[in-house]
Amino acid sequence: MPSPHPECAAQPTLGGVVKHISKQFPISAPALFVHSIDAPMKSTKLRKIGITTGGGDCPGLNAVIYAATRCAIERYDCQVLGILDGFEGLVRTGPDAVRPLSLSDVHGILPRGGTILGTTNCGNPFLYRVVENGQESVRDLSDQVVANARALGLDALLVVGGDGTQKIGLHLYQKGRSEEHTSELQSRQCIS
Repeated sequence: MPSPHPECAAQPTLGGVVKHISKQFPISAPALFVHSIDAPMKSTKLRKIGITTGGGDCPGLNAVIYAATRCAIERYDCQVLGILDGFEGLVRTGPDAVRPLSLSDVHGILPRGGTILGTTNCGNPFLYRVVENGQESVRDLSDQVVANARALGLDALLVVGGDGTQKIGLHLYQKGRSEEHTSELQSRQCIS
């Protein structure tokens, strides 16, 4: 079964990971999409990837975590970080936001329901609800999310979830790409 997202295979350093995972676990739900933190993808070897699950719990989340972690470690010698509670783990920082994933961490998770990483269906960093001085407001924390992903040294983020989660991942990818492109143009002194 081909990947539901053909653009995954076009990314040279991640296409193999996605293709391998898709062969082992044909994915219909949840959807899997790979978003590079800094794009366009450099042809350099991936060193560190993050995996996050978003939206509601559904069958197959742990299977994707298992397959992606095994493939990244065994076939590509990547370090894998689990981003806890969907995009919430990239909004906040610290040990309660991210955890390293090893082969022993994912051993035995296939029969377990849900996701070992946790999830949330209300953690959209573009429309993030915060309470300040007793007042609830909505803020755009997407810049903070991209900065936190870069601070973690992530080369890519595997986003696992439904349409809403994928849309957020795509917008973060576009934001990261736009910032990277602007920074490159500034370094070339094309813009000020």
